[in-house]
Amino acid sequence: MLFYKDFNLKKHCGISIIELLVAVVILGLTLAYAYSIISSELKGIGKTRNYSAAVLAAQQTIEELRYYPFDKVEEITSAAEYPKTLKIGDMNFSRKIKIEKAVDAANGTIDLKVVNIEITWTGEDGANVTYKMTTCVHKNS
Repeated sequence: MLFYKDFNLKKHCGISIIELLVAVVILGLTLAYAYSIISSELKGIGKTRNYSAAVLAAQQTIEELRYYPFDKVEEITSAAEYPKTLKIGDMNFSRKIKIEKAVDAANGTIDLKVVNIEITWTGEDGANVTYKMTTCVHKNS
């Protein structure tokens, strides 16, 4: 019982205002750091989503061109089924298709056409972003 008599409750009760302020500052800094990380990750997810949509649009265009009649592939750039602007989700994309005959230096033209597709959109920061894809379409025997 001697222990209880020597222990002064008024000296050791609760926390001081300084301890409370230090704890609040540490908590505030931790929350601010967590917010900045989450914010930057959300921006990265938005950029990745738009880039993936552009890649998908380019790949879809190329796959459709591969099954288009070889002799009429060059007409596709003016066809209504391939609009110059695409809307995917809430984003607007601009699509340019350029088709050229492949040339062999020794034999002249060959049964191969080079397809260049360029997808452009406005990024979240206001700058134009471009994705380019190139492939060849050959004449099926």
